[in-house]
Amino acid sequence: SNGYSAQQTGTYLAGTWSVPSDWLTSCNGNGCKLFEATRPHWNQMPAAVQVSAADHITFTGNRFANLGQLALGIGQDANAHATGVGLGADTITATGNVFTQDAGGGIVVGGLQADAHHPSDSRMTNKNITLNDNVIHDVAIDYRDMTGLLVTYVNGASVSHNEVYNLPYSGLAIGYGWGVNDPGGSPDYANRGLYDYQPVYSTPTTAQNNTVTGNQIHDIMQQMADGGCVYTLSASPGSTITGNYCHNTNNYYGLYHDEGSRNFTDTNNVVRYTNQWLFAHVSSTHNTGALTATDNWTNNDNANISSTDGHGDTVSGTVVVTDGNWPSGAQTVMNNAGIEPQYRPLTTGAVTGPYSAYSSTPAATGQTGGFFTVTDAGTDIWGAGGQHDDTYGTVYQAGAAVNGTSVTARVDNIDNTNAWAKAGVVLRNNLTGSGSSPGYATVVVTPANGVSFQWDSNGDGYLDQLTSTATSVKAPVWVRLTRTATQVSGYYSTDGSTFTQIGSAVTLPSMAATQDAGVIHTAHSTTPGSATFSKLQIVTSPWRAYSSIPAAVSQSQGVTSLTSAGIDTWETTALHDDEYSAAYQPAAAGTSSTVTVHVDSQDNTNAWGKAGLMLRNNIAAAGSSAGYASLSVTPGNGVTLEWDSDSDGYVDKSTTKTGRSAPVWLRLVRSGTSVTGSYSVDGTTWTTVGTATLTGANSSLDAGTFFTAHAPTPGTASFSQFSIS
Repeated sequence: SNGYSAQQTGTYLAGTWSVPSDWLTSCNGNGCKLFEATRPHWNQMPAAVQVSAADHITFTGNRFANLGQLALGIGQDANAHATGVGLGADTITATGNVFTQDAGGGIVVGGLQADAHHPSDSRMTNKNITLNDNVIHDVAIDYRDMTGLLVTYVNGASVSHNEVYNLPYSGLAIGYGWGVNDPGGSPDYANRGLYDYQPVYSTPTTAQNNTVTGNQIHDIMQQMADGGCVYTLSASPGSTITGNYCHNTNNYYGLYHDEGSRNFTDTNNVVRYTNQWLFAHVSSTHNTGALTATDNWTNNDNANISSTDGHGDTVSGTVVVTDGNWPSGAQTVMNNAGIEPQYRPLTTGAVTGPYSAYSSTPAATGQTGGFFTVTDAGTDIWGAGGQHDDTYGTVYQAGAAVNGTSVTARVDNIDNTNAWAKAGVVLRNNLTGSGSSPGYATVVVTPANGVSFQWDSNGDGYLDQLTSTATSVKAPVWVRLTRTATQVSGYYSTDGSTFTQIGSAVTLPSMAATQDAGVIHTAHSTTPGSATFSKLQIVTSPWRAYSSIPAAVSQSQGVTSLTSAGIDTWETTALHDDEYSAAYQPAAAGTSSTVTVHVDSQDNTNAWGKAGLMLRNNIAAAGSSAGYASLSVTPGNGVTLEWDSDSDGYVDKSTTKTGRSAPVWLRLVRSGTSVTGSYSVDGTTWTTVGTATLTGANSSLDAGTFFTAHAPTPGTASFSQFSIS
């Protein structure tokens, strides 16, 4: 009944206010004085879940979805709380929650009005707020001025390891007020007449000592303007922005310090695919300055802050990466940003095909693209020494393992519920046959007993023999089982490249010709525990699996499935992308070869998602290996032939035939350094897409299938009837 006139990030003007009779002339470039009269009275959007005048409350593992407003509000102004009491939030934590498909933003902490920034009672101060390992995506659907996460006036907010993506506006926003409430006020807003309606404060606001660390913010600014991955306003002494990975801002800013931003320190961030990677809104009347940016990585040198800009800023140690080869320090930041492994069980969705889930004890399983989680309170998986325990949770692919199959996964994390809690890979005739199905073997990592190769030696459906090694090795670690006829061998690796065998190969009695394969966990405790897995690969010789990003690669009964996200496989002057998952045969395509596959299906993650064939000197060397050509079908742009014209390891030339999507047949024909791509609806009549010239190609190239989603949202592509002749 009072109206809603949006201002920014969920704030709005309500009620009846006067408009100058000469507004066309008086409300000019210097602002509108009667509009400034409203600023101290702006309201905040109420949240679906509201916290105020409260302390020591934790939100963990919740899902905030399909809400018609802001999802979670912590210590907002009184007008945003149904109780009529606002602010006063102390030691509030939100960990491992999912925010999606909401009309408003994800989380707002803090208020806007006077008691928020200069509280009349110290108990009103919002302080000690922790927001970590939350997934915030596809929010602000209707109220598009809202961010994924906003912290206004707070003392001691920690915002860490969240993943924020697919937003119309900015990702994370820290601070509020455009500097008008900082000591001495803002000359700009003095000129506009604001201080006829509120005081000029002489003391700092409550905004200080806030940290933004290890977040991944990407694919934002999809509809609105003037924002970035991290957006700041006003002074915030002692506040840091460190170790975040920001990318794909639709040509807007990376780290954006807007009006009045002061005393922020930006360190060890990776900023990729933005306009200006570092930007400050400065003028003689804004007071923006005293900013420090140290040892950051970016793929462009476009910034308007420097140590000599006259605003008291310090910029040093910036590394500009123009060829896509990020230094190890930057790669560490990129790999560690976003959700930490121990919290992934709280944020995953349901397991999707071609994978299945089973548990012989109450359990929860989950999947997000190439990440899998299992949570259970299993007693154990062991059947010797008087034990007969086979209680576990598993995510697996039925009928995927035959002679020559390897199943590999990275155990990212395992909770320490017991020294003998177990997480790893498994082969079994039937993984739903707990306590009975033979052909059973695992390689697992434990919290305190290293890695262990365990198997069922007598076919009774219980593991009863083991070989353990590397007692100091803990997760993260790669584990592998390889089947040769009726024998199985176990391996582990600390880097994913060099694998060490555990003991010797063993024979499994009653091993079926076709088995289930996947990942397994048991807590070895009545206390539930979780394990997180990535890089699951189930392939049969001569096939190998590879992914330059977290992905799941599997084969079963002639069908190959690739599940991953991925920015793209493409290079321009500014872009260097080579993110994909693949199943391939090494050195299989000679100088006169024909490679054919049927793309059975492809998720529509983006009009330029790609699923198809790849030729390359080394498919397992993304961003570097030459001799590179691919033929792929897309959901919205037909079939495209792409190739590397200058041997730098990125495809940079293309030709496309529109009007075709999966299912479709694809074919690459190599003749020396020439490769011709074609597609067919029926596998008989072929349409030529184009011909490419390979550069730097070996006489024998790797050949296989690949997929990139061209999106932050993972997708799956399935292939069959692959052949090389």
